Amino acid sequence: MESQTARKGYVVDSNVIEDDPEALTILSDNGNNEIIILYSVLAELDKNSATSFQAKEALKLLRNYKGENIIFVPIPKGHTGKVITHEDKILEFTRVWSVIRDDKKLTTVSLVSTNTNFLLKARACGLHAEMYKNSNPYLGDSQRYSGTYKEGQVPDDLMYINGFEWKREGDIPYTFHRKKGHTERVPPMEVWGVAPLSNYQNMAMYLMMHPDISLVSIQSCAGMGKTYLALAAAFSLMFDPKYKDTSKYSKIFITKPLIEIGEKLGYLPGTKEDKTAPYVRNILDLVFKLHEKRSLSKLFKKPKVSELSDSDPEDSNGSKYTFKTNKFEVLPLNYIRGMNIDNAIVIIDEPQNLTRGEMRTLLTRMGQNVKCFCIGDTSQVDNLNLDEGNNGLNWMVRLLRGEKEYAHIVLKGQRTRGPITDMCIKNGL
Repeated sequence: MESQTARKGYVVDSNVIEDDPEALTILSDNGNNEIIILYSVLAELDKNSATSFQAKEALKLLRNYKGENIIFVPIPKGHTGKVITHEDKILEFTRVWSVIRDDKKLTTVSLVSTNTNFLLKARACGLHAEMYKNSNPYLGDSQRYSGTYKEGQVPDDLMYINGFEWKREGDIPYTFHRKKGHTERVPPMEVWGVAPLSNYQNMAMYLMMHPDISLVSIQSCAGMGKTYLALAAAFSLMFDPKYKDTSKYSKIFITKPLIEIGEKLGYLPGTKEDKTAPYVRNILDLVFKLHEKRSLSKLFKKPKVSELSDSDPEDSNGSKYTFKTNKFEVLPLNYIRGMNIDNAIVIIDEPQNLTRGEMRTLLTRMGQNVKCFCIGDTSQVDNLNLDEGNNGLNWMVRLLRGEKEYAHIVLKGQRTRGPITDMCIKNGL
């Protein structure tokens, strides 16, 4: 049996550092073990960082790592065989250090990776290899800055205003910090007949309905009710007489990036409404779901027979409706670029598929008396030119948090759109 002071050496593959920001600390075992980072691992991370948020964060972690038990080394001289690939370099290096481990005062030298095939190659070469099993992905700003804090752990600075502290007041288990030194009691919310299913949904409703907060972003995984809540809040603000601000808003705009998943649909004929219909069907379905809860007849007009198309929604009697464009409009991104928006509620769906520049362009269209809700999930980026850290939603949270008219919240909990969604989220599909 090895003594408690046995010092091990771990040759770490790039994917280990990308998959878990705590990997170096875990493998280090409080400084007892040697962490060995090959030059080619840094080169691999550098290459991946052009498209991978995780690789960028891994390089940042290596730059800031404080442990003294980490060794950065080039390819050793005198290796045998022709070294070609990144994997070949790591295998050759591990072989050499396994031979000289006594000189390094190491009991074992192990290659650590998350790539099963690579580990099999290492074992075929007679090397000691271990699978790194911990999964702890890097979080972007929109996930890490959740807008909620444990009791007594609210940061003592103005960078984190408009946040919730888990501190019970009566029947509500949290309180709202509007600004430093000023808290508000959050009542049970209900908007447009929609009651929250969780504390987090109640928080989101409170932020969207708050008269002094004009920009709200909501981050969550699929099925947590972001779009449904945003639409319900928009309809309440515009049409519900119990909210004194209803006269401020004359129209609701919805926009989202038109990103296709899988095979391209190709050219879509028809008007802009016809072209965008496949991309916004989920939103229109939710509008009619809310219409069933409480009438939204002010949004609809009965079209002429000549205007009907198969994509028009139907009511329970089979009559087709279209939206009054002076009240409610779904617009592609390019249409909003050149607009000046006043006296309106704007919902930006899936802003994680926007670039930083596109996000800035959209938000700078907002004029007087505008409420804007940005709803998305930075772990689900469909734009191939963006990643979990470099996207419009993440940049907005990073740069705007702390502004008095901006708030952000991450929805959490078990209640989602259905059991299949729950299974996917629970098992990390």
